[in-house]
Amino acid sequence: MIEGVVPLAVMSIRGNAGLIRAFLIAAFEDEAMRDRAQAATRRGTRAVIRLYLDRKDQIRRPDPEAAADFAMRFVMATAQHSLIFERPTPRRYDDAGLANGLVEAVKAYLAGGELDPDRSAS
Repeated sequence: MIEGVVPLAVMSIRGNAGLIRAFLIAAFEDEAMRDRAQAATRRGTRAVIRLYLDRKDQIRRPDPEAAADFAMRFVMATAQHSLIFERPTPRRYDDAGLANGLVEAVKAYLAGGELDPDRSAS
């Protein structure tokens, strides 16, 4: 499930990069826009969090609901960060590379394990 959800989130965010950049900037400057952005984000992530919680028995964290929420925030924040700060460089991740690294990180986090940064960089 993570292998499907995370790449979809990355493709969706990067596929709407211009709109999301404008939305993030407007939300930073305008409290009403920020409220709308937060509401839209909550609506968009609730379904994914529920999917994670459908497999609650596989989450090896003390609070599975908090872990599922964190995992989704981690994916969203990392993908959005790439829209704002990444520029074409040899180290820039393409969509698949970013998605693969995030899948590895989310799986390791939810399973209660440690992430091996060398493994996800390949």
